[in-house]
Amino acid sequence: MQSPHAVCAAVVISLLTVVSAQSKPNFSGKWMTEFVRTTGGSGLGVEITIRQNDTTLTLELSPAGTPPTVQRLSYALDGTESKNSTIGSDGSADERSRVAWSGSTLVITTKTRSGEQKRTFDLDGPNLAIRTSLSGSQSKALVYQRAR
Repeated sequence: MQSPHAVCAAVVISLLTVVSAQSKPNFSGKWMTEFVRTTGGSGLGVEITIRQNDTTLTLELSPAGTPPTVQRLSYALDGTESKNSTIGSDGSADERSRVAWSGSTLVITTKTRSGEQKRTFDLDGPNLAIRTSLSGSQSKALVYQRAR
């Protein structure tokens, strides 16, 4: 027969596991910029498609412009380093990133040519809020609505 303390500890551990699993949202979907609530740009474009599973977050970015170009960025959700090639106004570059969770917020920290960039992803009701800051500069927020 198990002691009441062992049973109580098992229940607490089970509850913590469930709460921890619930605190990590899935950002999958197609998202469109909501310009009314946006402060600055995030560098992600006007349309973003996110695919997320247990191990990987993949972003498909569709910036405004002609011809439209789609950029795919992929990140390991286990905290190991991810490498992506990006195309910006100053040409292409290889960037190294790590993902971490802070409660229900996904944080991607990337080493860029300009310094360290932090990008956070939060669900704000039905919207997706993405905040970007570069090496201590002022944070910019971009709000997306789920595409219909």
